[in-house]
Amino acid sequence: MFPTLGHLINYLFGTDITLGFPTFGLMVALAFIAAAIVMASEMKRKEKVGLFNTFPEKITVGEKPGIADFLVNGIFGFLLGFKLVYAIQNSEAFLKDPSAVLVSTEGNWIAGIIGLLAFGGWSYYQKKKAALPNPETQTKQIHPYEIVPTITMIAQFPVLSEPKYFITSKTGMNFWQIPSGRFYHAQV
Repeated sequence: MFPTLGHLINYLFGTDITLGFPTFGLMVALAFIAAAIVMASEMKRKEKVGLFNTFPEKITVGEKPGIADFLVNGIFGFLLGFKLVYAIQNSEAFLKDPSAVLVSTEGNWIAGIIGLLAFGGWSYYQKKKAALPNPETQTKQIHPYEIVPTITMIAQFPVLSEPKYFITSKTGMNFWQIPSGRFYHAQV
């Protein structure tokens, strides 16, 4: 296995470019995507043959937007703007070591605030547009394949926390004292 995507591209095409994206992380991400696709198709198949059934879930339709509606997407927009614009502005450092750029506290504050307002505002606007004078509670039938994203997110937690546990068990270091560089680069 090639340590970075740059090594793989250089081997395949005979180039000499520097791309610091770790191939192991890429393969783990692709494995989760493939597993989610296969799980969803299997759940649809098993629902057709009667092994899985839908289940009811109560949802409230037409609620007025709250601060949480703004903040959840706003925080995502802030992080995206903060880091994406910074990574583009510092593309040489980003291509050399992407995890160091993404984990650092440096970023573009203006782009982050614009992302926060754009994502948060859009979410708030969509919720306000769908608000009803009297919100209603409805029962919706949930198909098993509709919970695949939730299952996938829950399954990622042990995979992402395993490197820190491994370093802790092998070195005897305190779990919380491991520098982030060692956690994200898997250096001991």
